[in-house]
Amino acid sequence: LPVRNDSILHVLTQWGFYYKILKFKTNKSVVTIHDVFDEYGGINQQIASIINLVDAIIVPSRYTRTSILENFDCRKQIFVIPNSVNRNKFKPCTLEQERIEFNRLLNNKLHVLGNAKFIIYVGTEKVSKNLETLFRAFSLCRHNVENLKLIKVGPPRRRQYLLKLAKELGIHKDVIWLDHVTDQELCYLYNISSALVIPSIAEGFSVPLIEAMACGTPVIASNRAACPEVVEDAGLLFDPYDENELSEKILKILYDEKLKSTLKKKGLERSRLFDPEIIAEEWLNTYGQL
Repeated sequence: LPVRNDSILHVLTQWGFYYKILKFKTNKSVVTIHDVFDEYGGINQQIASIINLVDAIIVPSRYTRTSILENFDCRKQIFVIPNSVNRNKFKPCTLEQERIEFNRLLNNKLHVLGNAKFIIYVGTEKVSKNLETLFRAFSLCRHNVENLKLIKVGPPRRRQYLLKLAKELGIHKDVIWLDHVTDQELCYLYNISSALVIPSIAEGFSVPLIEAMACGTPVIASNRAACPEVVEDAGLLFDPYDENELSEKILKILYDEKLKSTLKKKGLERSRLFDPEIIAEEWLNTYGQL
């Protein structure tokens, strides 16, 4: 196909084989680098070969920008443009039909009593996601909260190890594993949950944080990597290596209705900053500077 002289190639991820098409570009090019980590939280050296192929780099957080500059010889322009959330898909559920969907989801997929309280985690099972701290904190919370369930959404990766850990901690009957859900189902799951927990030790952004905030669900996030700049004052932060601190934050949200209401309001307000139209405008402004 012919390529216009003023065209710009924007590769939206550094993962997989997609970035390899940059080798065949004929015009200006941009790549979005979401983070610089491998699955263990170390530096992914593949990034070095990518940044030399483009005219500019887009990253979703200041943290990722700093990580690139500290770990690679990067002489390209780096623009910080956060990820977006579709607030037509992820939103508070208030209509009666949506409450009916809660019940359908509870009966058909969760297989637990409707009066349970839920904590939710959304993401992979990579080592850097630090699910061990979440599991240990959840086991502490169960001693104080009756019928508390942990919903773990995301594909298996270290499943046998995590199943064994859950059994050792005595929480295996209270962890609900959902490998794949639709966006609509995920919206309902955020809405029925008391809080989303992201315990990552390495994170370039964390889209679930802004999805949950758009649904009015309080968020509890690691105080490491990019999580603090995504959340700011719209959620609670904790040391990802301290399960006691995390359990205290979870219990605080479960029992403090005023705090829960405040975080819901702040989260909804903050999620508006990640509207797709705002982010698309920032992309266009970036293209104009090349």
